[in-house]
Amino acid sequence: MNEELGILKKLKPRNYWGHEARDLTTWLSQSANLKLLGDAIGLDDLRLLGTEQHVGEFRADIVARAGESDEQIIIIENQLERTDHSHLGQLLTYGSGLGSGLTATYIVWISPDFREEHRRALDWLNEVTDGSISFFGIKLELLQIDNSPLAPQFTLVSQPNEPAKLVKASAQKEKLTELQLRQFDFWSQLIDFCKDAGTFLSLGKPQPQHWFRIAIGKAEYGIYWTVSVKKQHIGCELNFRLDTQQRCQAAFDALLKDREIIESKLGPLVWEPPDNVRRCRIVQYREANIEATDTWPQLFAWLKEKAESFHTVFSPLVKALEIPELAEEIEDH
Repeated sequence: MNEELGILKKLKPRNYWGHEARDLTTWLSQSANLKLLGDAIGLDDLRLLGTEQHVGEFRADIVARAGESDEQIIIIENQLERTDHSHLGQLLTYGSGLGSGLTATYIVWISPDFREEHRRALDWLNEVTDGSISFFGIKLELLQIDNSPLAPQFTLVSQPNEPAKLVKASAQKEKLTELQLRQFDFWSQLIDFCKDAGTFLSLGKPQPQHWFRIAIGKAEYGIYWTVSVKKQHIGCELNFRLDTQQRCQAAFDALLKDREIIESKLGPLVWEPPDNVRRCRIVQYREANIEATDTWPQLFAWLKEKAESFHTVFSPLVKALEIPELAEEIEDH
C-alpha cells in the first residue's frame, strides 16, 4: 500500500454558505440535500412543502414531509452560527402545535456548533413529550480531502429514544376519554374504509380529536374532516390559516370570486371568512350521530366522496393563489 493518504480538513459552513436564508436554506431545500438529511434522521423520501413558511408569528426555515403521507411533517430550523435561545424558543413554539393547522411530527435543529445546554434541552424535550413528536439536533460540518470538492456531513447530537416514545404513547392512550376513544376509532375505521375502496387522498395516522387533516399540496391549506357529537353532524371543509388576517381575507376573497363555479361542482357550501382571526373555512355539513356505529359505513362513504371532490376542485385553485405580503428583507435569524 504505497498510495499517499490525503489530509482531511473541516471547514466552517459560514465560509461556504454566507447567508442562512438565501444560501443554506436554499441549498438544504433541494431534494438531493433533503435526502442527505433524511438519511441522517432515518426518514425516507423527504419532500419539500415550503421554505420560510409562516408559522404563527414566526417563519420556519423549511417545512417538509416524508413521502406522500401527511402524517409525518418535518419542521427544520438551520443556523450557521452557534445555537442560541431564540431558535430554541421557536422550536418550542412549533412543538406546541404550529398554530397553522399543521401538526409537526419531527422538529430538526441544524447548527455547526451546539451549546451543551441546548443539546440537553433537546434530550429533555424528547423525554417529556409523548410519542407523537420527536426532536433532533444535527451538527452540520463541511469536509474536504486535500483539494477535493467539499462534502457536507450531518451528525446526530440529539435524537429521541424510540422505545421510550412507544411506551409513553401507549400509556397516553390509556388516559383518553370515552369520546376521544370513539373519535380515534371513527377515524381509524374511516381510513381503513378509504384504503379498501381505493383513494388518491394522502391519509395519515388517526388521532383522538374531532378533526382529521388531509394534505392538499400547500402547507397553509388543508382539507379537514370533522365530527361533532354535540351538534350531531360531520363535515368536510377547506381550512386555511395565514400569518395575518389581511392575507387570510385576501385568499378567502380570491376563492369567493369563483364561488358559482365551485358550488356547481360541490353543491352549496358554508363560507366562513376570518373574523378577528387568521383562519377561514369553506365547509359542507351532514347530519350524523357517530354514537350510532351502524351508520358509520354511510358516513364513511360520504366523507370519502366529499374529500376527494374538495381535493379535485380546490387543489389547483389553492396552488395558483399568490397572496402578497409586506416586502421585507430576509435576514439571518
